Amino acid sequence: MAIRFAMETIGTVFFLLALTNLPLAGLTAVLQIVPIAVTFAAARLAHAQTATRVFESAAELAPVFGLAGTLVALAQAPAGAPQGGGLVGAIAMAVVTTLYGLIAANFIFAPLGNAIARKSRREESDREEVLTWLEDSVRRADVARPRPAADTPSIEEVQTDAEAEPAAA
Repeated sequence: MAIRFAMETIGTVFFLLALTNLPLAGLTAVLQIVPIAVTFAAARLAHAQTATRVFESAAELAPVFGLAGTLVALAQAPAGAPQGGGLVGAIAMAVVTTLYGLIAANFIFAPLGNAIARKSRREESDREEVLTWLEDSVRRADVARPRPAADTPSIEEVQTDAEAEPAAA
């Protein structure tokens, strides 16, 4: 995790260094990436919310399935032998299936759902922080860039001069 963080930080620094050398058109293109990144973040958040809901539902249903196992185990108990070993085995199976349902709900599904939700919130927070920092850095780089002098010809003037040269020849 620390290596990934270090590499992402190094990559971000080099990315920002490259942005400072881009012309205004390149910076505009980079700024157009922000909505795409936001859309990607929304899709990731939707997937995380779906996974969280699935595990929450599984945590709610696991005890029900445990109780269903209890009913199945008790239905297999022999009806005519109240003192036989079959009834004890059926009751033991009923208790075990209920226990499995409770363990699955409280120690597997609910913690997994909570971990996914927690990681998703942390990832979204980190993504927002990086995007805000990147946007601020791009704006500062654009402000720091020297503007052309007033006597510098505009793009339209240069294009007009380029079109006029072949006509003069």
